[in-house]
Amino acid sequence: MNKNLIYRSILLFVMVSCSVACKKYLDQVPDDRITIEEVFHKKATSEQYLANVYSYVDDESNQWDGWPWLGNSDEGDITWSKYTIYNLNIGNISAGNNLFEKWGYYYNGIRSAGYFIAHIDENEEIRSLNGQQLIDQYKAEARFLRAYYYFLLMRQYGPVVLVSDTLTPPDAPAADM
Repeated sequence: MNKNLIYRSILLFVMVSCSVACKKYLDQVPDDRITIEEVFHKKATSEQYLANVYSYVDDESNQWDGWPWLGNSDEGDITWSKYTIYNLNIGNISAGNNLFEKWGYYYNGIRSAGYFIAHIDENEEIRSLNGQQLIDQYKAEARFLRAYYYFLLMRQYGPVVLVSDTLTPPDAPAADM
């Protein structure tokens, strides 16, 4: 009994000392990471962010697997079962089996474009190199991409929810949305 109590107390001491000792080690931020506020201080990182907004544009050349348009038309008939569109043609679609789910994907692109538009004016490096012209061009590109993602959503789902130009924090209450 006495031996068991000693083992338990030593185990408890080791567990408490290990949990306290690792706290500062795990709280470190890697040196190669930048914050979202620092992205819009340099031209290169701002252009990388805009390239990320462009990354939500899909390649529509794969009509067999990526898009339902060819298989749902009167001109095309997909009868090969190895393609995703075949499941749509035979009616194998339900709420749990959404074959061409792009809703959240395009809204991520819309949010990224809106964030870019709201914060690109803070970039002093671009303003000192090219004046306001390049900033206006980047804002116009992001605005077009935002409209294009809305078009893609409307093409697939019909009427969609429009996100306002002002940014809403992710932890905002429902009344603010």
